[in-house]
Amino acid sequence: MIEKIVEFLIREKSLGQGDSPWPSYGDDDDVYQIDWDILFPPNTPVRDGEAWDLYGDDWEIEFDADLTGAIESNLGKGPPRENEGPRTAPTDHAGRNWDMCAWYQPIHYFGYDWGIFIREDCVRRLAVQIARFISKESSLSYGLHRLAKALHRAAVYVYFLHEHYHHKVECLGLRLHVVTRASCYLPYHSSVYQKAIGSDDLLEEALANADMYRRLGEQPYARWISRPVLNALRRHLNWSFPFDPPGYRCAANYFRRTAFSRAENLLHGQVKEAALAPKQATTEWDIAPRLMQSFFSVKSDIWTVVGKGARSVLPVVQPIRTCSTRDLIGLLRYHGYKSVGGAKHEKLERKGCPTIILPRNREHLSPGVVKTVLKALGTIYNRQIPISELPDLLLGRLCLNEMDRTE
Repeated sequence: MIEKIVEFLIREKSLGQGDSPWPSYGDDDDVYQIDWDILFPPNTPVRDGEAWDLYGDDWEIEFDADLTGAIESNLGKGPPRENEGPRTAPTDHAGRNWDMCAWYQPIHYFGYDWGIFIREDCVRRLAVQIARFISKESSLSYGLHRLAKALHRAAVYVYFLHEHYHHKVECLGLRLHVVTRASCYLPYHSSVYQKAIGSDDLLEEALANADMYRRLGEQPYARWISRPVLNALRRHLNWSFPFDPPGYRCAANYFRRTAFSRAENLLHGQVKEAALAPKQATTEWDIAPRLMQSFFSVKSDIWTVVGKGARSVLPVVQPIRTCSTRDLIGLLRYHGYKSVGGAKHEKLERKGCPTIILPRNREHLSPGVVKTVLKALGTIYNRQIPISELPDLLLGRLCLNEMDRTE
């Protein structure tokens, strides 16, 4: 599906790669894919009564003493006081400086390097903040280690569900583009989203927060967080939302289903018309349901970002060694691709094969980008090329069967 989407955006001249209003990870970061099935097991979790966390799961980690000490010392403190809370540190009081702690890299701006990215140091800080809303007396009986795991799960949820809403908005834009034959997502971003930054007109962020809050209590998400931790998380969010930046802070306006649906209908119109006040009646969107349904599995392309050389405490897929932009361009050229320019990215084409778009000047490309390139090369040689074969391919030790080559 991702290849079809990128090809469509290229044909429609709607791939705004390099123009994203959001940050990205850099060469000073290490990026690991979160192992979703370990962090949130697919089977019904096993608990002991009202225990804080699952047990018998496969997430084996020892948290450092600084973290468990911070959790223990903050248990049951409640909202920070005036001199230690949001009014003195409005962007960091909850460990949530939204655009720096987590972000969605849209396909429209990042091509194959799309996905949800969550900085792990923010997860850690948010876990400690949630602990302030848990009863100290009852929690210690279950052990700090299990509590730390439960708080990390809850903190990841906050960031993931918020960013997942942004992905769904992009899916809406893509569907509208296919139907109207005109780009919707990019004009919406330039004419509505970016112009509304700093004001409460930033509806998408309010709905992303409200959607996150509402989905915490729905299946399958609710079964992965114990009731005591879920209640503490909701108390924390109810306290912290009013201190979030403009737009984000309006989440509580949309907790009720009717208000949320009405506002989401307005957002549909904003994306379609690239206007803050669209002309189409919002009620008409009621007969076009599921336009924001995600194209991809909930497990797709979710990454944790840590400092270079740092260890991730979250369960992650075994890190994959990739390569630089320059190395991958050389490999593609060797196999018949030609560079065709691109002001802010590298674009390569080969007749009968998918067009490849690469971020420029990256020392380490994401596994998602590399896997897409290897899949494209596989169409030339009628075979699958796993990413584990990349080092041998780059060194010329892997000889692809020329007899299978298709022109």
